[in-house]
Amino acid sequence: MKIGGAAAVVAILQCFTQPSSAASGQDCGLHALAQLDMSTDASGRVTVPMTVNGQTFNMLVDTGGSLSTVTRSVVSTLNLKQEASSGAYGIYYGGEVIDHYVIVHDATFGGQAIPELRFFVMKDQRVGLADENGTLAPDFLRWFDVDFDFANAKFTLFRQDHCEGQVNYWTRLIPARVEIRLDSNTHLVVPLQLDGKSIDADIDTGAANSTGSLEAFENAFDTDENNKDLKLKSDGDGTFHVYAYPFKNLSFEGVSVQNPEITLSPDRETHMRHKFIIGMNILRHLHLYVAYKEKAIYVTPATAH
Repeated sequence: MKIGGAAAVVAILQCFTQPSSAASGQDCGLHALAQLDMSTDASGRVTVPMTVNGQTFNMLVDTGGSLSTVTRSVVSTLNLKQEASSGAYGIYYGGEVIDHYVIVHDATFGGQAIPELRFFVMKDQRVGLADENGTLAPDFLRWFDVDFDFANAKFTLFRQDHCEGQVNYWTRLIPARVEIRLDSNTHLVVPLQLDGKSIDADIDTGAANSTGSLEAFENAFDTDENNKDLKLKSDGDGTFHVYAYPFKNLSFEGVSVQNPEITLSPDRETHMRHKFIIGMNILRHLHLYVAYKEKAIYVTPATAH
């Protein structure tokens, strides 16, 4: 999805953003705001619960999204009034324009009451699966440190006012620190090593699988379509081609995932916003602590303790 227009005020988060003692230099430690159980959908993506008016909705956590959304079914269930946006809007694949929003009052998120949240409205089928009612995207996530504990199925939001680098609460190991670049849609673009070759990739928890540009692969590995290890996996109806390649190692500053499955397709067929997208089939092997304000991701194996 593309995003355009001026940035919208997405949430009134007074209960989340009150300064802690760390802001005055008295405390460098972490301050958790909310912790939720993560569920896994049929595709391997993760959802977390949000409660509104006593009803629980499953929200897809989507670091690769742009605007947080709810489905039209949620709007109908909660009898919410849609408003036209004068600022932010989204354009989905296929040309659908997302330019109406609703205000959700008195939502409960991880035990925390949030007085007001703004969500854009999308078709039900855009989420992908019937049991998901919306998405939490970077317009919401970027106001926090976001921790993905995939091994224990926990999703935690932390304040951002801790001392820089003081984030490790889950392991005796020293997490790898990977600097991130936030693109215009606040997507997480990180430098990685793929079989010893340097690539930039989008960390996307809203993507079930990891994908790459065939041309970017050929450039990085100094090869072409005649490479004997590059296999056509599917040609669909002849207009969309997917290739497999036996990658051996994907490294986040030394933290590695072995035999990562990354499918490749020609640029002319996919129009991906980044040359590589790392999805949940790889991310679930890691523990990820995303420090948006610090512009860094801290990484260990998922099972590190």
